[in-house]
Amino acid sequence: MKNASFLLMLVVTLFAAAVFADDADIAERKAAYDQLNNTEHKAIISVHNDTIAVQLDDADGQFNIGKWVGSTTLTYAYPSAPWSSWTCFVIDGTHYSNDFGGFPDPSGSSTLAGGAVAHPFTIIPHSGDSSYIYGGWTQSGLDIYQTLMPVYIEHDTFIDAFIFIKYNVTNTSAVSHTLGIILQLDTMIDWNDAAELATIWGYSGIEEDWVYDSMPPWWFAYRDYPVPPTGTITAMGILDGFDAVRPNRFAVGSWPSFNSFGTWTYTVSGAPYGDSSVLYWWGIDTLAPGDTMVAATYYGIGHPFIEGDFSLVVDDVDVANCVYTPNPFNFFAMFTNSSAMVMDSVMIHLDLPAGLVSISGATDTILTGGEHLGSFASGVMSWDIEIVTPPASDSIRVWVTSTSVDDTFEAWYVLSIPLIGMPPQGSLIEPTNLAWTTCDNQEILLDFTSENGMSDDDITFALNGTLIDLTDPHLSWEGDTLLRYTPSPVWSDGDTVGWSLVAAVDAVGCSLIAPVYGEFFVDLTPPVAENEWPEDGQVLGTTDIPLIWVELYDILREVDPASILFTINGTIYDITDSELEYRNDSLFFDPVDAGMVFEDGDTVCISIDSVTDVAPDYCDVNEMDSYEWCFYFNIIDIWMPDTQLCPPGDTFDIPVYCEDITGLGITQLDITVRVIGSILEPVGINTAGTVTAPWALSFGGTENTVHITGSGTELTGGGVLFYLRFYVPTSGSEGAYSPLEFVDATFNSGALSSKPIDGFATVCFTTHLWTNDILFFVGEQNRKVLTFGCTPTATDGYNPGLDIQYIPTPAGRVDGWFDIDDPLYPVIDKLNRDIRAPEPVPIVWTGYAGCPGVGEVEVLWSPGHFPDGEVTLYYTDDGVDYVIDMRHNDRCSFTDEIDFVIVYDQPEIGRVEMVVCPGWNLISFPFIANVGVTIPDAVPTSITPGYWFNNETRTYEIVYNAEPGKGYWVYCTEPDTFLVAGMLVDYAELNVGRGWNLVGTPWESSGTIPVSDMEVVPDVLIGSNIWGWDGCGAGAYFAPTDLAVGQGYWVLCSGTGLLSIEGDSTVTKVMPVFEPGWVLEMQLGDMPFAIGIDNRAAEGLDDYDRAV
Repeated sequence: MKNASFLLMLVVTLFAAAVFADDADIAERKAAYDQLNNTEHKAIISVHNDTIAVQLDDADGQFNIGKWVGSTTLTYAYPSAPWSSWTCFVIDGTHYSNDFGGFPDPSGSSTLAGGAVAHPFTIIPHSGDSSYIYGGWTQSGLDIYQTLMPVYIEHDTFIDAFIFIKYNVTNTSAVSHTLGIILQLDTMIDWNDAAELATIWGYSGIEEDWVYDSMPPWWFAYRDYPVPPTGTITAMGILDGFDAVRPNRFAVGSWPSFNSFGTWTYTVSGAPYGDSSVLYWWGIDTLAPGDTMVAATYYGIGHPFIEGDFSLVVDDVDVANCVYTPNPFNFFAMFTNSSAMVMDSVMIHLDLPAGLVSISGATDTILTGGEHLGSFASGVMSWDIEIVTPPASDSIRVWVTSTSVDDTFEAWYVLSIPLIGMPPQGSLIEPTNLAWTTCDNQEILLDFTSENGMSDDDITFALNGTLIDLTDPHLSWEGDTLLRYTPSPVWSDGDTVGWSLVAAVDAVGCSLIAPVYGEFFVDLTPPVAENEWPEDGQVLGTTDIPLIWVELYDILREVDPASILFTINGTIYDITDSELEYRNDSLFFDPVDAGMVFEDGDTVCISIDSVTDVAPDYCDVNEMDSYEWCFYFNIIDIWMPDTQLCPPGDTFDIPVYCEDITGLGITQLDITVRVIGSILEPVGINTAGTVTAPWALSFGGTENTVHITGSGTELTGGGVLFYLRFYVPTSGSEGAYSPLEFVDATFNSGALSSKPIDGFATVCFTTHLWTNDILFFVGEQNRKVLTFGCTPTATDGYNPGLDIQYIPTPAGRVDGWFDIDDPLYPVIDKLNRDIRAPEPVPIVWTGYAGCPGVGEVEVLWSPGHFPDGEVTLYYTDDGVDYVIDMRHNDRCSFTDEIDFVIVYDQPEIGRVEMVVCPGWNLISFPFIANVGVTIPDAVPTSITPGYWFNNETRTYEIVYNAEPGKGYWVYCTEPDTFLVAGMLVDYAELNVGRGWNLVGTPWESSGTIPVSDMEVVPDVLIGSNIWGWDGCGAGAYFAPTDLAVGQGYWVLCSGTGLLSIEGDSTVTKVMPVFEPGWVLEMQLGDMPFAIGIDNRAAEGLDDYDRAV
């Protein structure tokens, strides 16, 4: 690589660009020829380095230049084939050009070597920057060689890339010849063929030239005008310096002119130019036989440079009696302009290190002779410099600036001033002031220097008030730089060590500049863990422990929370986990946040590992040994049984059981149980023979809760904890239920909790003496009353004194009777009053009622006259089967006449689990609930009664007692899963009207009923308009495929009708059985037959007929 070190100078003069009228024509002609030139079969060879490339036509030696990366043009029209730049050799007055065609050759020139290349152009490998192209011609007895080589030139901070263009011409003939060389370069920077040209004197917007003595050192070609943007390409040609041979003449100007007329005698026009070019002229020289002429230049991508040299003369400085002499001393500087240009206003600057000042001579001033410093001229300056303090540096910087250049020239002078040794001085290395160390052998280290030397007794060091010097074996001065104190014996935990370097005097009497002192602390013990909760070995009676904690602290400093590893039952947590928190010298673990659920009988073991104090300033942390403990859970099992209470009207003791609680230390209890107070009336506690027999228990509560508290000696044993005593009222309780739900059950003021299992109480049915009238009427004057009921003295047959025989009714009047078939009284087949025995159930009455031809017959009865149980009326009217709950309804109607069945039953008491969520819930009850159990009783978290939508009034009705077949809205405050109970019904029936109807489901053991099982007669159900409410999910309506038992639904109908939903077929359902008024029984073989007569029978197949 060819290298040079030089400084940057750029002088810019701006000229307006001129565009020739024929530029467009020239450009078109060049482009056309360039296209033609590229289509010709030419052999183009090229070489390059990483930055710049040159390519050559090996037929004529013409070349062009460009950037290697991106193929950016520097001479026309790289990377196309070269043709527009040429070289001309003037031999003995004749011009020979290697431009063998195309645009006109230089005026009067001949074809070089007859158009033949005598020395073929070849790529010569080279181990430096790159390979190069070498070859040439023979003309008139002269061997002409052309070299094209990519090179780098390094200067300042730049590494510039050029093509080194060189011509070696040797006279191989026997006679002398005159020789001149002309080089024409067609400049084109990137896309700009009219690249602006400049020299050190600025832009040349016109054709102009320079001769040898006024030759600028370099020239430039710019893509952009007038100021090249940062990062754009600038081409540079070097006219002098390095291996360039200064031309005798150099011109910038118009390519059309230079290309056509650039002969040895060319005269520059001084006119503006467009398409730009440069011309070099070397010679004319006379070459004797064997002589060689060299012409060389550089062209590529570069930066301008200038040079200058310094001469510095400085007085020698010595030391005497601890002072410098001479002081001040003289500093003389001479600067020589080594550039090929004049520098104006050359100013010299002096930078002195701290401690030196100039007492005569300005440090920024014009050099003597520096106003206009010619090429290789010199200017001088002199200063008297005083040493105020030993200089901070041994170097003095001198630098020169000029208004002619942008950069600076500088020189450094290294002082040779003997040091007056610095006075003794010290600085602390370790331990730093107020530092903590965990090393018992912590040393005290000072950076201590005394350039003039010390003796052992010249240092005074104080340790906790005791003075020592270098005669003490624990204090040493090592390598003339390190003062060390090594403790013996070692430090103790909790020590506070104070020390100071009090005084020091060196060999020339210089004293310690300033005392050095400090203090540090010694910590040799790790953190401490204690007072954990729950304590080690503790038995907990509750799994509700929101936090586990342990005191964790360091006596002298602080615990490093990041070091803590907390292990609980094998799971490791660190302080980055949200479950673990360190605050106020305690460690807290949140098992709830960790998702831990502790169970009865669990053992929990914890260890705290790797705990250290915070990192000390010196040595390692103190690490605590593992701290471990375990605790245990024993939750008290407590439960109440499922209980059936018989008969109502009595008092019952319901036990509260517990596991064996020996050893748990129970001395106090607090238990609350929820019941339905209208069914179970709390009356007291019975402790006889129970675990709590020695105690005095307190009894209280609200309408629906029982609250028991008590205390005493430690309880032992297990079994019945105590009995709760309830009274079951006679009225309204049969077939009813009450939950026995533990609301709360704690021991020892909440320290021990329980695992309660709720109980459930149902009330059985009993027998009753009762009667009720059923009235059939058309208007006020046309009516018929029938009476039915039960008494223990009655039978299922005819009971004289209790039953009343039927009396025929005149025609046109409402008629009715109960059917009876008593072999003891064969002539009596109808009754106006029919009293039955109360057992066994179900009890079935069949009968007839009607007034044919009058239309609607209304029916009334008194629901309050029925006993607890289920009373159901069945009949068929106009093809529709009706099922009427007579305990919850008091009327119905039919058309003309009916056969009816009345059934009294004490059905099975069933239980259903129901789920509600906060907010509105749409529910139903698949059973007949006793009137003693209201909707708020049944739904514990409800704050409302039931709301049922009445289709007839288009309003919501407030409902407390639920009916099967209806759906109810209830609003709950909390989620809950609970049991409800009642007399199960497998068949729900509801009159529906036009619009929306709110319906419920009957009982079904599978829990769901297909939507398709819902029937409406007549068929007024608008399909796909059945909607449920997802109160526990999306909080939105949904279209069900199955009806869930216990849920309510909206049903849209187009008119009135009777909706029915059939549930579980395993539940007994009583249907009407009709017998004719007169029957004749016969037998043919083994087959019995019967014929009969009844005025209610039809001519065809009806309910009185039986299939064979």
